[in-house]
Amino acid sequence: MDIVKVLWKTIMGVLLALLIFMAIFWADTWIFFVLVEVIIFIGVLEYFMMHGVKLPSANFIITAIVSMIIPAYFFFNTLWVNHRFFESLVTGIILIYAFYAVLMRKDPAESLKQIKMSVIPVFFISLMFSYQINLRLYANGGDIAKELLIYFYIVVIMGDTSAYYIGSLFGRHKLAPQTSPKKSVEGAVASFLGSIMYAVLCKIIFLDYLSMVEAIVAAVFISIAAQMGDLFESIIKRNVNVKDSSNILIGHGGVLDRIDSLTLASPLFYFLLLYLK
Repeated sequence: MDIVKVLWKTIMGVLLALLIFMAIFWADTWIFFVLVEVIIFIGVLEYFMMHGVKLPSANFIITAIVSMIIPAYFFFNTLWVNHRFFESLVTGIILIYAFYAVLMRKDPAESLKQIKMSVIPVFFISLMFSYQINLRLYANGGDIAKELLIYFYIVVIMGDTSAYYIGSLFGRHKLAPQTSPKKSVEGAVASFLGSIMYAVLCKIIFLDYLSMVEAIVAAVFISIAAQMGDLFESIIKRNVNVKDSSNILIGHGGVLDRIDSLTLASPLFYFLLLYLK
């Protein structure tokens, strides 16, 4: 293990964690919304750059616009916009976009390419990550939402951290060698157990809204979804033969590399909250 690399990665991780903390506790909800929009835009940009698309392209512009409409729907629909009108508008835009991106192509192979280049970034990056806004606005966006988001981030981040260190030190059995050769079964188990352990600590220290059982059950599902999101992004990167989505975050790759664990976990945690509460 490269000690300098690990140290730099740890420092960057702490800085990113502080940024998340400030965005949740000190920023207004609309600033959090803008931050989500920026992250989604950069994520879509990285996705197209990974695939070698020459920018700006019409497909990227349209995909980016649709991707940024979705979090706006989550934010404004929750706050004050007439639900039926806004839902109909957004649904119509997405259907028109899907028709343009896929059905207008005469060649089936070209349609499949368009699905990869349009539908995947819209749904995997934009739609899934937009549930961060629902989590931030949960229970009127007050202290309950803040403590739940902090709990969520701690469970995901510490699960990732546990997987990285334990997998690096003790990983012997490959988890998905064709998809992500460096991921190990030992790392996946460490991620799972680390998420549960830190969920228990969150409950003991500050998490009042969930019971201990609810906190552990949520951590189990969050950990599974986070690892699935990580593996899904690994499939994308493997397909285009790149190690990181970009190098915008020194030592941590790109924005997509940081939010891959959050994409599938965010909607799952939100719907779990609706079920549990």
